[in-house]
Amino acid sequence: LRDGGEAALRYLARRLGDRAVLDAAAPSGPVALARIEALLATDPRVPLAATVKPGDWADPRMLPPVMLRGNETALPTESVAHLIAALALWSPRLPFPGVDDYAAHCEPDSLQRFSLALFDLWLRAEAPSKDSWAVDQLGAFGDDATVAVLGPLVAEWPGRSQNDRAHTGLEVLAHIGTEAAFTALRNVDRAFKFGNTTTARAREHAGRLAAARGLTLESLADRLLPDHGATDPENLVFDYGPRRFHLAFDRLLTPRLTDEAGKVRKALPKPGVRDDAAAGKAAIRRYKALVKTVEDTAEAQAEHLRSAMLNGRVFTLDDLRVLDAHPLTGVFTRRLAWHSRGAGFRIAEDGGFADVDDREFHPDPAAIRLAHPALLGPDTAAWVTVFADYEVIQPFDQLARPGLHFTDDELETGRLTRFDGLQGTFGDLGARLGWTQIYNSPGEPLAWVWRLQQPVPGGWILADVAPAPDRHSPEPDRIHTVTSIRLQANRNRRPDQARPLPGRALDPVPASELLARLTGLIHQLESSS
Repeated sequence: LRDGGEAALRYLARRLGDRAVLDAAAPSGPVALARIEALLATDPRVPLAATVKPGDWADPRMLPPVMLRGNETALPTESVAHLIAALALWSPRLPFPGVDDYAAHCEPDSLQRFSLALFDLWLRAEAPSKDSWAVDQLGAFGDDATVAVLGPLVAEWPGRSQNDRAHTGLEVLAHIGTEAAFTALRNVDRAFKFGNTTTARAREHAGRLAAARGLTLESLADRLLPDHGATDPENLVFDYGPRRFHLAFDRLLTPRLTDEAGKVRKALPKPGVRDDAAAGKAAIRRYKALVKTVEDTAEAQAEHLRSAMLNGRVFTLDDLRVLDAHPLTGVFTRRLAWHSRGAGFRIAEDGGFADVDDREFHPDPAAIRLAHPALLGPDTAAWVTVFADYEVIQPFDQLARPGLHFTDDELETGRLTRFDGLQGTFGDLGARLGWTQIYNSPGEPLAWVWRLQQPVPGGWILADVAPAPDRHSPEPDRIHTVTSIRLQANRNRRPDQARPLPGRALDPVPASELLARLTGLIHQLESSS
């Protein structure tokens, strides 16, 4: 552990100054203090351990030249070999100071191209694991061009069982820290339907980049959402040479294509004999790609807002204004009800805010949510009428959802006794309650067991059934009877270890959604019988 300890001390001295490290080391005695003084007196460019020897694939002759400032002179081959050796010692976690000398004296663009080419050589050499520093070194001179190459690979590597490499790539993206790097981290976070360690780390890194800008992760993502040129007049013109066609998106993002005479077209025509065939074909490809991209982005944003409603995301007034001004999300903001200060409101035609009676409304600038019937309560029906009167089509089932609430006893105990005796197959029950296969409780014979459980904000919903499902494979047609459904702060089912979670600890929205799922199961079973 000596190398790591010495590296940490040198790093702290660079960050805080030698004096801070020496003062902290003084209680360890004069011998230790003398050794640390000698360590800090050593030039930081001198590696602590044996110099890393890059593989034969890292051949300076196969790489682009590194230009000195002014772009008149290139580094000689020997100096390039030294640069490679310095990069092999560099990482985002512990930058090697020797690399700073090259950054000070060489052209930044030249260094960035060199770094990417070095990484490409490593990939072509089948990415030997002993030289994984080739991923780390991308952070030394990385920019958005580096992000464009590395981001998609980081999203692919976990699928190839290369999680460690992916985690290194995430650190590099976070070190680069640009808006493009943030977007790449977000893309990794959303690349997998089910979360894993890579997505968790990507989200953590993205959250830190957002926090450094004084924003939440979701707030920064909203601000960086591209509009794909959906409102750029030049981007919406498709040129065939002699003929031009114009695209526009209406308030529902439905594409509307017209020719120069204003005649509506269902799609771009095939190039005619008088058209520029190459330009026409390129226009058709670009038109199809643009329409598909806008459609996909709109669908993703509608789902994003739906999740924000269900997850109780809190928006600031600035967040809401950003969404409303965006050409792709703004088509949704005015078709949804919002909630603040205990009441619902909508964004009016003039950009102001109105309550259910169309009176001016002033939301809390720091606490705005997407409305849910569980929040609107008795006003839900009135809001349905408001949107119907304005002929507003909602992007998802916001006001049509049930608004259910815990009973007084459930609010106090977290035990949902009204569902005791509910019967269904393990699959039916699991579809509403969630299920997982886990190792059994300590003290029992080691085996996998099936459990009905699902995380809720602040804890878990747990259910027990009789008979218990088969340990290895629950019988698909076997009917089970619910004996207990309860909220807990932990997952331990032993009575002496369980920590009950009162229903009042849950936000009204997830509480309503949970009750709706269970009530829906009752209706499903009643209709099937």
